[in-house]
Amino acid sequence: MNNKNTKSNILIVDDEKSILDVLISGLSDDGFKCFAAFNANEALDIVKREKIDFSLLDIRLPDMSGIDLCLEIKSLDPSIINIIMTGFPSFKSAVDSIRGGAYDYLVKPFRIEQVLSIINNFDKTKIINSSHHDKDNEITMLKNEILSLKDQIRNLDTTSGKVLSSNSQHANNKGKIKKVEKSYARQTNSSKLSKRKISN
Repeated sequence: MNNKNTKSNILIVDDEKSILDVLISGLSDDGFKCFAAFNANEALDIVKREKIDFSLLDIRLPDMSGIDLCLEIKSLDPSIINIIMTGFPSFKSAVDSIRGGAYDYLVKPFRIEQVLSIINNFDKTKIINSSHHDKDNEITMLKNEILSLKDQIRNLDTTSGKVLSSNSQHANNKGKIKKVEKSYARQTNSSKLSKRKISN
C-alpha cells in the first residue's frame, strides 16, 4: 500500500448511489479516505469541514452542475484537485471543465485504475496549484515582454524616420544636381550658338 495515498482524502460527488459505492470501495482498498455526497450542497459542506485533496465530481448534479461546483470548491480551497466525471461527453463540456478549474475529465463508464492513474501521475509531477506569487511573476514577465516589444517598435520607427529623412535629402540633392546639369547644358548650347553666329 502506498503511504502517500493513505494521507489523501477524496471527495466523490454523484447522485447515483451505485457509482458512489463502487468508487468508495475501490479507492478505499487502495488506501484513500473517501467522503461521499449526493449533491453540490453536501459536497460544499464537506469541503468546509474536511481537508480534501482530490474530488471526483459528476457533471450533472440535481442542484448545480459539476463545473459550477468545481469553481465553488476552488474558491473555498484552491489546492483541491478536481476531476470531472460525465456519462455524456462532449468537446464543449471538456473545455468548460478545464476552464472551470478541473484537472482532468473522465468519461463513464471508467475503471478504478483510471482514477488511480490520474491521481498517481499528478503526485509524480505535482507542482502545487499556481500560487498568486507564480501568477504575479507570469504577469510581470508578460509586462516586461510587452515593454521590450514597444521599445523595439519605437526604435524601428525612429530608424525608419532617419532612413526616410536621409532618402528625402538624397532625393532633394539629386533634384538640385539635375537642375544644375540642365542649366549648364542650356548655357553650353547657348554659348555654342553664339560662337557660331559670331564666326558666321
